[in-house]
Parts: sequence; structure tokens; C-alpha cells
Amino acid sequence: MTHLTRWLENAIAPAPRFVIVGTGRSGTTYIASLLTQSGIPCGHESVFSHYGMKKCFGYVGDVSWLAVPYLSDFRGTVLHQTRDPISVINSLLGIKFFSPNTNEGFRRFAEKHFRFTGDAVRDAMRWYVDWNTRCEQFAVYRYRIEDIADIYPEFLRVLGSDTESTLERFRAALQATSKDLNARSKAGLQFADLPDCREKDALRAIGDRYGYESVGHGG
Repeated sequence: MTHLTRWLENAIAPAPRFVIVGTGRSGTTYIASLLTQSGIPCGHESVFSHYGMKKCFGYVGDVSWLAVPYLSDFRGTVLHQTRDPISVINSLLGIKFFSPNTNEGFRRFAEKHFRFTGDAVRDAMRWYVDWNTRCEQFAVYRYRIEDIADIYPEFLRVLGSDTESTLERFRAALQATSKDLNARSKAGLQFADLPDCREKDALRAIGDRYGYESVGHGG
């Protein structure tokens, strides 16, 4: 695609009807695949990328942690997807998201909106709390990706796509799609391994509020 063609597409393509946001490494590839298989064409960091927001044809929605800085101007439906905090932190540490000179495009984008300190573990805890809190400000619906097999009728109703045929396709997609669709290297930390600090206290609080036992007071 030429630069001119891409410019024209961005100028005339409709904005996505919905966007699903979260921290990254929270099952975003998985949910985008489930929706697309259900007949709801959904991009994954296709409209909202580390280059910015670029509208494109073919998608009615996008799933992207990179959409968060643009939500104040977004006029569609915003959904907030969460995943177990320890799983997210281990995945972010595994891909070295908080290490310099890795994931350069994404890192540069994140640095515009988040302060990196050089302490990867504490940054990961703070990222989970900070980014999810930003998502909450704009979302009309929050759900845990671990619960999607149980709550998908309500989830699709929020999207305005709960026809019987879509529900049936979504059920089939759940059976056919691996939850490890975009699996990467990961660290092996438990909540007890995290350093005692204010970031850990904040992580426990938000994890408790979202209902995750891995960061509970017995963790």
C-alpha cells in the first residue's frame, strides 16, 4: 500500500465502532481472533498502533493497549479487558518490555505516557495499575478474559452483536481457538516474590478489586 493510498484510507474510512483496551499481554490477540471468527471483523493493534491512530477499512473494532491515550477523543464503545496481574507481569518481563533497546517502537510509544525507572519488576507492577486505571476512566464495560467463556453473551450484547448466529459462532470459536494464541517467553514470579513496596500494595488493591486471587492477602 502506497503512502497516498494509506492517507486516503485514513481520511475516508469509518472509525471503529468499538475498541477493547487493557495492559497488553492480556489476551488481546485471543479476543480479536474470537470476534473475527464470530463474524465481527476486529483488528489487533490495526487501527491503534505505536504509529498512532490510522483508520482502515475492513474492521468494525480494534483491540489495542495502544488506544488508551486516544480514548478521550474516541466516540465509539470502549471495553476494558483484564487478565490476572501475575500472568501479565510475568509476560511483560518475559518479552523484556521494560528493558532498554527492546521492542523499540512499542517502548518509544510507552515512554511518551509512562515513566520508566530502570527497575523492571517495580515498573511492571506500576504499569499494570496505571494502565488499567486509565482504561477504567473510559470503559463502559469491564471483564476478565479468564471469564469470557461464561460471560460472552453479555459481552456481545454490549457490542450490540448478540444475534443467535453470532453467539453460535462465538461458542464455536471458543472451542477452536487456543488460549495460547500469542504465547511468548515469560518470567516465573509469584506474588510473594515481588518486593514489598508501594507498587506491590497498589497491585494487590487493584487485583483484589478485579477479583484475582493470585494477589490476594494470602498470596
